Amino acid sequence: MEYIFGVLQLLLIIVIIKREYDNKSPVIFMWATLLIMFAIPHFITVLFKSSNYSDSVLFEASVFVTLFCIIYLLSRVLLFKANRIVLNSNLFRIPINKEQIFTILLIGLFLVVAFKFYMIVKTAGSLFSSSWATGREISNSENYLSLSNLILSMYYPFSSVLLLSLINKKRKYVIWSSLIIILCVLVTRNRIEILPLLISYILYYISKGANLSLKKIVYFSFVGLVSMYLIYALLIFRHYGTFGDFISNFEFNDFNSRIFDKVSEGGELNLREVFYYFIENDNNFKDFEKGHTYIRMLLVLIPTSFSFGIKPPDFAITMGAAYMPYLQGFSTHPTLFGDAYANLGVFGCLLGVFWAFFAFFWDNVIRNLKSSLARVMVVVSLCSSYIIIARGSVYNAFAIFIFGLIIIYFYSIVSKIFLSKV
Repeated sequence: MEYIFGVLQLLLIIVIIKREYDNKSPVIFMWATLLIMFAIPHFITVLFKSSNYSDSVLFEASVFVTLFCIIYLLSRVLLFKANRIVLNSNLFRIPINKEQIFTILLIGLFLVVAFKFYMIVKTAGSLFSSSWATGREISNSENYLSLSNLILSMYYPFSSVLLLSLINKKRKYVIWSSLIIILCVLVTRNRIEILPLLISYILYYISKGANLSLKKIVYFSFVGLVSMYLIYALLIFRHYGTFGDFISNFEFNDFNSRIFDKVSEGGELNLREVFYYFIENDNNFKDFEKGHTYIRMLLVLIPTSFSFGIKPPDFAITMGAAYMPYLQGFSTHPTLFGDAYANLGVFGCLLGVFWAFFAFFWDNVIRNLKSSLARVMVVVSLCSSYIIIARGSVYNAFAIFIFGLIIIYFYSIVSKIFLSKV
């Protein structure tokens, strides 16, 4: 029976991806990430019994995910119908007489990245002395409503200049925005900041409106493999320490070997193991099955320290304490499925309804936006958040998206004054 459900969860996620692709919905990024991070590795684990966890644990995980997918799919089809295409390249066209918008967005992206570099230099002394630890130090020193956190929220909306440039065939802006994003990621070592680059090139092809042909499947598979390689490469790059250490110790063969060693170990693909661990222990941990992630999402605009105890603590740290209690302050992200299970136990599969509504709501918001500029900024921010949500960092992704929306709103007001109807 475990084989049947192991296959079924994989097939259901593929069906969902096909349907969301046909609708050209941004939520396809969430399900494609779940396919890569959970469905395929879990299927292989069940097939070859290559896990330290028992067959009963793997079976329960398969059943949970199957129910989650069925509930999501039925909710999308029956309750929250989406019959119109969301991502269409024509929706992102900028009038010829409004081309200054590309310059404004590019300058905005440059200033955001420049501020990040300033914070790093201020903390580490120079860019060459910076490391992943520098970013962690900056993050830990900032409060909830700090300028640094606000800048992070601005990064994704402004990085939409790349997608806008691709669709409107502005090669100069494509090159410059790509270079700025790559440079930012190399300096900050923050892997999620590569997402706008990957998303923009994928969305460019999705928004063309063609059916999911074999050629496109090959293309998306290739992009997926390249994306995984880049993500692991950035992780290994982070392990070198400072820029100076990297320059001194870098050897291509060794670097590449480390990447493939990390891939063989599982790395990001092993986050599902945390989900298995929760199942094995029947969620018998402090503050589990209280819906803390979703309560925090509801109260996202209120800092925890100002909520008079109503807003729960960071559930990623709660899960980290359960998984590795000997590491103080450790946080973990067991994919969206694992987070749903930890929040509500077996009833977490009912959250499929929530995510169906979430996708439906934002699909309609995007379709109804009258501004091409606001639309592309929302899409890039939302797609980035969907990938992070699938990884299991649900609240953090949602918070980045919501604060990004606030930036987009005020930016749209200003742009209407100077660049009407864009």
